[in-house]
Amino acid sequence: MPLGLRPPHAGADGGSIPLVGISPNGVEQTMSDKNIELTRRKALLGLGTVGAAAAGTGAGTFAYFSDTESSSGNTVSAGTLNLTADGNDGSATTTVEVSVAPGESDSGSTTLKNSGSLPGHLNFDLGALTNHENGVLEPEQGAPGEDGESTGELGRAHAAGGAHALDVRAGFDTDQDGNIETVVLDSTNKDPRNNVSGVTGIEYNPNEAIGNDNEVDFIFESSLPSDAGNAVQGDSVEFDITFELLQEPSGSSVAITGDSSWASNQPWQPTTNEAHTGEGSWYAGSQATKRTLYFGSEFSSFHDLPKFTVDDINDITYWLKSPEGLGGADDSGSDIYLTIYTKPEDDGEDASWYDSRLQALPADADGGSPNFVTGEWNEFGTSSSAQHQLRFYDHVPSVPKPAASDQPTLSDLQGGDYDWDDAFPGSSGDEHPENSYHDETVLALSLQTASGDSDLDMYLDDIVLDLSSSGTFSIDLEP
Repeated sequence: MPLGLRPPHAGADGGSIPLVGISPNGVEQTMSDKNIELTRRKALLGLGTVGAAAAGTGAGTFAYFSDTESSSGNTVSAGTLNLTADGNDGSATTTVEVSVAPGESDSGSTTLKNSGSLPGHLNFDLGALTNHENGVLEPEQGAPGEDGESTGELGRAHAAGGAHALDVRAGFDTDQDGNIETVVLDSTNKDPRNNVSGVTGIEYNPNEAIGNDNEVDFIFESSLPSDAGNAVQGDSVEFDITFELLQEPSGSSVAITGDSSWASNQPWQPTTNEAHTGEGSWYAGSQATKRTLYFGSEFSSFHDLPKFTVDDINDITYWLKSPEGLGGADDSGSDIYLTIYTKPEDDGEDASWYDSRLQALPADADGGSPNFVTGEWNEFGTSSSAQHQLRFYDHVPSVPKPAASDQPTLSDLQGGDYDWDDAFPGSSGDEHPENSYHDETVLALSLQTASGDSDLDMYLDDIVLDLSSSGTFSIDLEP
């Protein structure tokens, strides 16, 4: 039987029970009174209506699954940096006392741990150096370099009549195998004018990365050359090392402070009156003696830069500020100028303790017409990208000083053999020497004042040495 049709209700006698309805005109009708025509088309229409309803019902039944939970008591906590030195959580300062015999060496280490929850960067400061005489022993009396004063000679430059005094080397042992993997400072194999006195009073920023709950060892090595002499017998040196753990790296490679021998012996006047970077700078001021800062090679020990040649120099920059402009009040000074000393070659052409002495005066920058902004910080550098590009001349008797407009740039000197006739346009040729500066090893870089500039109203700060062989080394001068 087709779906949607059903037979008439059957009676007790087997007959049909009439279905009663009301006609539109009010006359009662029974099934037998009216024939109902149900065609196949009408039946199909009915099925279509049922199907549509089922489809609608299905759309509601098959919705995406979902569930809801709640979370309460949420908190946000700041991470921590916590540095311990040899397990000591109260202080990260270590006092170093050094006392060694000629030809001997010694070392000590401190285990540093970041016990916080964040990774950090390790730096350290070497405090001011104290020399202890510890009494003048009988062998010291009359020994070269012994002055009989209360301060000892072990940590002095030129100790024992010029012999090399105490050498130091320090850095991080990252895998704790007893060896320094990250060397930060090194006075060994440097000029005798550099020793422990040149590494103290300085803030070192190697930014050694250390993860949370990780350890590294800091190793400090000292050695005394066999030629140190009797003047250092019984002497000792003392200084503090303060470690610092920072979340973000510090800027300059080192910050040289007023506690260093570079400031006190030269003598500069560290000040907070002006600063290009950090919180201070060094002032030339009124001094009867020449002010000098050696950096970046064998005359400075507050780094671990490898030996490099003139060719290896990408750029050297430094910043000056003066209320008077260049040349001082009477326009006669040399200001704070850059000198590149190269290592003697024992070829009969060495000028002195150096081979070449390339000088660059600020007033000669930009061909002799630098637009120095009075009362503002001005950048001087060896590359064409500097605010004021420096020019050079060789300060030896055989090469007179050319006019500023004709002096070569550092790039000119790095281009191979340089003929100084090129710096004298009126030269007939072969009047001046030719020199191969580019492959000479740099002995020292220096920023200095002229000996006669006893009153120089000028500030110095933010020195950067960029080497193709070993990257960038930067110096912040602080009080």
